[in-house]
Amino acid sequence: MTEFVPVEGITPLTKKAFNGDSYYVLNPYKGCQYGCPHCTAQIPLCTAYPMKKWGGIVEVRNDIVGYVRKNSSRWAGRNIYLSSLGDPYQPAENKYKLTRALLEALASCDCSVRVITHSPLVIRDIDILSQMKDVSVGISLTTTNEFHAKLIEKNLPTSDERIETLYALSDSGIRTFLNIDPFLPEITPLFRLIDLFTDDVSFFRVAGPNWKATRVKRKLFDMLKAYEPELFVRYQTIYLKDNRYFQEIQNKIKGLNRSRVIETDISL
Repeated sequence: MTEFVPVEGITPLTKKAFNGDSYYVLNPYKGCQYGCPHCTAQIPLCTAYPMKKWGGIVEVRNDIVGYVRKNSSRWAGRNIYLSSLGDPYQPAENKYKLTRALLEALASCDCSVRVITHSPLVIRDIDILSQMKDVSVGISLTTTNEFHAKLIEKNLPTSDERIETLYALSDSGIRTFLNIDPFLPEITPLFRLIDLFTDDVSFFRVAGPNWKATRVKRKLFDMLKAYEPELFVRYQTIYLKDNRYFQEIQNKIKGLNRSRVIETDISL
């Protein structure tokens, strides 16, 4: 069971780069009930709560909406990102509705908003999203293989549910993108996904896990050793031996960029 910790006082804003553009990050929640082993957000959360399991505690930042409203002029012309420390539509959003309130506050600002989520709950906010001047919603997808999905994303909505969510958003006239994150060799059918969704999304984002983060790498390796030992060996001897494999993937994506917009953030 997840523990929810109300937090007052806003942590200073951070910035995140997407394809050369800088975004101000707003985090209504720190921590995530989904607890995916590959998520980089576990690093600051587990540092703050070393005795807690990733996925077992979530900070609820109750005053973030008031902060955004009070400083509404600050967001004019800015790029805003929701969010980096936990899925903005994790199950807690059903109760606290902080993400919805943030979108309502940002809707009156002349800013660009990017949302990334795994959750069909985002459909609830189509009424707000469809009225926003400049918003894009990314649906995250790692694999369509049921075995791999249960292995690395067991707490997430199913791949089918996320795909249906993407279609529902697109059908409502909302700008969408497919967030292929994390890209995992032999688990993520990268180029097949790009082919499948070329006509359905405005662009793609492809990102890899933070292989330099010991906690993230260890969790992924432990799962591979237990359930895919032969694949684990290939990760050690081919994919993560050096950066050549990922550079080849980057080069292939550059070739596709002539006809499709693809943001990339994959490396070793």
